[in-house]
Amino acid sequence: MDHEKISAELDVLREFIDFVNRQVGVYCDCLSGFQRNKVRVERQMPLLQRPSSLHIVDGQPVIIWASVEDRPT
Repeated sequence: MDHEKISAELDVLREFIDFVNRQVGVYCDCLSGFQRNKVRVERQMPLLQRPSSLHIVDGQPVIIWASVEDRPT
């Protein structure tokens, strides 16, 4: 076996694995940032929206939601 050839291929593989690991790290950081923003918005929604009326249409409940911004001034 040619050890120099194997060593050269291992260097290329190591560089590729390092590149992929960096990409995965960036992707995971983006996902965690998105998840944090999603949780923040989900926590704010109950504070902003409230059900204003409930009707039954064809046996199914229909809830009309109103938010603080929908109130007339």
